[in-house]
Amino acid sequence: MRQIYKTIFLVFLLFFFYKESLYSETDKEHIGTIEPGDVPVLSLGYTMKDILAGDVPEEDTLTAMEMWTKELASKIGLRGENKVYDDMNSLLKDFKDEKIDLAVGSALEYIKIRNEIESELAMGFLKSGRQSVKHLLLVPQNSGIERIEDLKGKTLATVKNSRNSMLFLNIVLLRNKKREADHYFSKIIKKSNSSEVVLSVFFKEFDAGIATDTALEVMSELNPQIIKRLKIIETSPLLIESISFFRRNYKYKDLVRTRSITIKDSPKGRQFLMLFKTEALGYLKESDLKPMEALYNEYKKLLSEKESGGTRQ
Repeated sequence: MRQIYKTIFLVFLLFFFYKESLYSETDKEHIGTIEPGDVPVLSLGYTMKDILAGDVPEEDTLTAMEMWTKELASKIGLRGENKVYDDMNSLLKDFKDEKIDLAVGSALEYIKIRNEIESELAMGFLKSGRQSVKHLLLVPQNSGIERIEDLKGKTLATVKNSRNSMLFLNIVLLRNKKREADHYFSKIIKKSNSSEVVLSVFFKEFDAGIATDTALEVMSELNPQIIKRLKIIETSPLLIESISFFRRNYKYKDLVRTRSITIKDSPKGRQFLMLFKTEALGYLKESDLKPMEALYNEYKKLLSEKESGGTRQ
């Protein structure tokens, strides 16, 4: 009997020291005390349309998100789980009911619902060393197109799932007393990514296109003729595309945030970043959302003025 008690005691010690080894001293300061036998959860929620990475198949995107959640959670002693939603309303309900700890979505959608939830910004995606990008309205250099007024009834290429680019374009149109894009252009085609948009305007397949400044810069470095043969007629402020946010009372948010920043240091983490065409994850501050918030408020104001002022061209 004494031998049995000794064995049980040794097993307990092994478990205790193994559990302690999962965390660094810094980690312990962030996460507090985890009760023996308790395995806390990191539950990540998102809608597919908010995280689809350009021309990457949906199945591969789902696999990558699940891999990242489990990888991150396992490194800090949590149990990771993913929840995929059809729409933001369903995600929002579970977020309020504390069934999701961390959510990923577009910055624009977050601004729309942030006052309805108790949340805290988590991480953003870094591209070309920054979290924000500008959206450029491009036309061929020798097309004779100089202003937004010259594009009425023309064709446009844009990036699918890019809410920011269409928001910016509609604001430009409304500022100039025009109808919104769906009723202003003769045809709008959605491309997989900004690089495809740049090329489609470069080869004059479309009269205009909206692409990010980072895509234009990279492609122009590869082929200097691109920047010479394209013209920018409108430029947005620096805008954040996608963000993540915690439940404000989630116990392990500081640890998850800290470990997420180091994702680029592991092979699986680098695979995840490559799939989403981003360099790293970075901390987000409330001030990072100010330009996006200002743009959205301007859109609502212009839309209200349009509805009270009658039809537009």
